[in-house]
Amino acid sequence: MSWPRFAKNALAIKQGILSAYYLNASHQKKTASLSFYDTSQATNIKNVYQEAVKNGANIIIGPLTKNNVATLNNSRIISVPTIALNSINGSKSNPLLYQFGLAPTDELQQIVNKLVNDQHFSGLILAPNNNWGKNIATTFYQDWDHANGHSADIVLINPNQNLKYQIQ
Repeated sequence: MSWPRFAKNALAIKQGILSAYYLNASHQKKTASLSFYDTSQATNIKNVYQEAVKNGANIIIGPLTKNNVATLNNSRIISVPTIALNSINGSKSNPLLYQFGLAPTDELQQIVNKLVNDQHFSGLILAPNNNWGKNIATTFYQDWDHANGHSADIVLINPNQNLKYQIQ
């Protein structure tokens, strides 16, 4: 599925796909066939991709890592709809490559876009008072300010304390 550090993510994605597949199979007579390719030991994602296409894939879900998404995108070999489970910035992608970022920062950008499109101009960010929360809050704050020129308030919360007293 992917590099060892992404093994849990890859397994969760695989289990989700299989769950949907078997649920669909129980309701329909004809189902698609699935094949999974383990890329954790692959040295060249292009070879794995071409093997899947050669074996009859008419849609590909993956790759998971940014490096592999970038390699595929830059290779110009994408020939079937491909749903990448990560996203790359700053480069034009193949029209058959759909980038589906799973990182919280990708979600933040979608939230900022929605809020700006709905003409909301003030915001409050509640985030856990830890490194992850501070990073997410800072990213949202910067994206929000860049998108609409307005700042947002940030409240870092302690999960061990009553929220009511932290935001008064």
